[in-house]
Amino acid sequence: MPLIRHPNPNDRPAIDGLIARSFGSGRERRAASILRRDAVRLPELCFVTSGECGPLCASVECWRVWLAPADGSAPKPLVLLGPLAVEPSLRGQGFGIALVEAVCAAADEPIVLIGDEAYYGRFGFSAAQTGGWALPGEYEPERLLARGDAGLPRAGRVVAAIAALAPPALVTPA
Repeated sequence: MPLIRHPNPNDRPAIDGLIARSFGSGRERRAASILRRDAVRLPELCFVTSGECGPLCASVECWRVWLAPADGSAPKPLVLLGPLAVEPSLRGQGFGIALVEAVCAAADEPIVLIGDEAYYGRFGFSAAQTGGWALPGEYEPERLLARGDAGLPRAGRVVAAIAALAPPALVTPA
């Protein structure tokens, strides 16, 4: 199995190219991409693989997002997993599995992602608790998966920053 490590700044161009090859155009309109625009990257939960497969074979990034409960209670921190990208010619060889396992082992908070339950279910991800959650942008609700309950509410919206939850400031005319 290849080396799993945290990416360094020199990996950024290769990661960006890998993501483009893996997901193609149109990804910017998807919910996860919209969330990532304003989210904070969690470098301790970002990993790449390298080694015999090449200098960079696969990558996964994780981001801080929040679940704002519909009842108005305090937002709950979540880890947004994704994108998970594997060099197309290397798919099916376990690189993605190794990276998801690394994230799951390192994360201390519930993890959320948009993906196929048939694939991510083996890691404990499920859509069972996310049916009442809302995201910005385009997504299929049955693909919104979470791992780790930790008392998460069944209804709310996922946002990239707590500031997005603040009511607009009142402006008094002069």
